[in-house]
Amino acid sequence: MLGVTPCQVLLAVEARLAGQPLEVRLANHAKLFRKHVAAGIYEPTPEAETSRGIRGLRANYVRDEDLRLQALGLSNAQIAKELDVTIRTVQRYCAKPSVSDET
Repeated sequence: MLGVTPCQVLLAVEARLAGQPLEVRLANHAKLFRKHVAAGIYEPTPEAETSRGIRGLRANYVRDEDLRLQALGLSNAQIAKELDVTIRTVQRYCAKPSVSDET
């Protein structure tokens, strides 16, 4: 598309909306980008994590939340409702069975 990347178009639009000259906006953007690089924000994701994809990230979240909610004393049924998953999914991550899960 005209030899311009979407990122460049967005940068120009941001400059226009902010009422800044494009050069000023570009300098600010470059400074922020360097700050993020130094902070490690753009570090590559380990291959083991990328191979799991979105479903893997969701599973990680559900597992972590399940363990957190268990520690708060919620039953498997309550955890399943809170996380919008089945009780079976919760049981896969559960270290201890809950007596109230049969209800």
